[in-house]
Amino acid sequence: GSGGLGGWPDGGSGGVASSYICGGGGGSSRIFVNGVLQVVAGAGGGQAQGDARFLAGAAGGLTGQTNTQTYSNNNFSTGGSQTAGGINQNRNDTTSNGSFLRGGHGYGAGGSASTVFANSGGGGGGGYYGGAGGGVFVSPYSLPTSGAGGSSYIKSAVIGYTTAGDVATVGGSTDTDYAGTVGRGGLSRS
Repeated sequence: GSGGLGGWPDGGSGGVASSYICGGGGGSSRIFVNGVLQVVAGAGGGQAQGDARFLAGAAGGLTGQTNTQTYSNNNFSTGGSQTAGGINQNRNDTTSNGSFLRGGHGYGAGGSASTVFANSGGGGGGGYYGGAGGGVFVSPYSLPTSGAGGSSYIKSAVIGYTTAGDVATVGGSTDTDYAGTVGRGGLSRS
């Protein structure tokens, strides 16, 4: 098998870690006016396995959410910010780290979505700066963790940003336009 492909146009692809096939990160939505980028709605990271310790990071406003890998405090993937992509603490390479308008992949340098790799994980979400891909190998166990979320961006200073997203809470629920049972994306008006 192979990991899930990242969402178009910039979500990171997931990898394969032993018996786990990991999901790709979501792709961002972008709005251009006369060829100039005005808005980027960040996307959430890809899921790696069905365990509450390994939830993928949600899309954020100023900053995408870090994945919730809690097995070891030294192994996690950070979300994208307004100035830099997220970093995979376990690998820290250009393949698994996020970057401008690109989420990191869930596999490291030299790998691919179909290459079995012990510390592969879910892909990072796209955004203004994408979140890092997940994945950690803690000997002797392969714990394919989820990806982090990408950041959002609005060029106009008139519109404010939300705080980072949360995988357990619907964003923007205090907004006067919130429709009760309708989920909000990574951007909402302040």
